[in-house]
Amino acid sequence: MKEELGRVTPAERKPYRFSTKEVLRLISEGTISVQTLLIDRVFLHGIQERAEYSRDKERNETVMLRKYREEYLCSCPVITTAVSTGSSTMLAVLDGHHRLRYSGRFGIHKIPCIVLSLDQAADIAGTNTETLARTLINASSLAAGSFSRLSDEKQPRLITGVTSLEKLVKQFKPFEIETETPCLD
Repeated sequence: MKEELGRVTPAERKPYRFSTKEVLRLISEGTISVQTLLIDRVFLHGIQERAEYSRDKERNETVMLRKYREEYLCSCPVITTAVSTGSSTMLAVLDGHHRLRYSGRFGIHKIPCIVLSLDQAADIAGTNTETLARTLINASSLAAGSFSRLSDEKQPRLITGVTSLEKLVKQFKPFEIETETPCLD
């Protein structure tokens, strides 16, 4: 995959930071229009390495997931972007790694996601799409390596045969963003 997009420089190794609350604000202001889809967790590629997870965040997210379950995830969806890898698509998680990681403890396997186009994600990050795509693919690979003890069935998968957001929308069900439940982000 890296060969298709070029070499990643050391400066591009650290992914950009995204905020769910900031993306929700942009949506509510009408600044951006996005897809809100329920995505099977197996298709979500984290870019956060194992060492970046904190006990405090785990505790807070677990409390919210236990109390509100899917409602919490609908009020504070996982932010993703679709990165084309040729004949497949990788859904890179930009924000919501802890929510994604700990939702499985509560039997939640369909994850409410805001799917940004790569152009939208690059605009928010203040970079270009090629650099962002390279960075996300590299970060996803590094993150997967940090969770090397995961069984094969828990490793994230590419969505094969899907090469556009239009095709992605046809494959997954939409959801409505919940505004009553608090979002910790």
